[in-house]
Amino acid sequence: MDVPTADQTFVIVGTAPTWKLAPWDDPKAVIAGLNDAYLMGLPRYDVWYDVHPFGQMFFRPLNGKKIAGHQVPAGQFMRPEGHLQWLAKQRCPVFVHAADPRVPHAQVFPRPAIEAQFGPWFDSSPAWMLAHAILLGYKRITIVGIHLASEQEYIKQKPNMCYLIGVARGAGLTVNVPDASPLLQSSHRYAFEADPATPALRAQRRAQGLEQERATVDQAWHKSQTRLRPQGDPILRQRREWLKTQLTDCQQAIEWETLKKRSLAKALGA
Repeated sequence: MDVPTADQTFVIVGTAPTWKLAPWDDPKAVIAGLNDAYLMGLPRYDVWYDVHPFGQMFFRPLNGKKIAGHQVPAGQFMRPEGHLQWLAKQRCPVFVHAADPRVPHAQVFPRPAIEAQFGPWFDSSPAWMLAHAILLGYKRITIVGIHLASEQEYIKQKPNMCYLIGVARGAGLTVNVPDASPLLQSSHRYAFEADPATPALRAQRRAQGLEQERATVDQAWHKSQTRLRPQGDPILRQRREWLKTQLTDCQQAIEWETLKKRSLAKALGA
């Protein structure tokens, strides 16, 4: 790739909803796509990345047949049938895991040079792309469509991406992330705002206390059962029923909070 000019912006475009916010009409924007995001019909792109090993790709048919997650072998990455042919047809720079005659003009991704500068911690393709942009000399970087909001991505990939954004900003680079993206956001400002997970945690702890009490009450109630009083102590029996109702309420509260969390993640493009 050419050495960037001072007024150029490297734009990393992912597949989460904010991808539409990319500056498509800005001639100074270098649009960088990844993997099979071309299926979304990007208006344009100037460089492409797929740093996954071709030998570990699982190609799904283009006949519209859906592939369930369990049908993809563990450790493989799903791509559409014809993916390598698509890469081979591109006339923009294409960066791949290793040289392959099926994509003859592609460039091998410069992993050694990047790790020499940033170390070995890389948990996602966007992280590699961000480091590459810095290595190439871009002073302005925009990140859209990269949310890392699903549970798996959030836990493993988001910290690394945020770290690299911090490295870039600390070095004086401008890194823009749209407000609509959850990438640089948390659920609350620790110690200054209420944790939205508190209601569910409160319900869980109450349920634990109720379970302990129910075990004690159950034991006492069973002991109170006799041949003359097979129903046991009526007060203990009423307490058992009350505890059962309270536990059901707690479980419903926990499920409701879990549903809200999932709905929020879905809205953020997880």
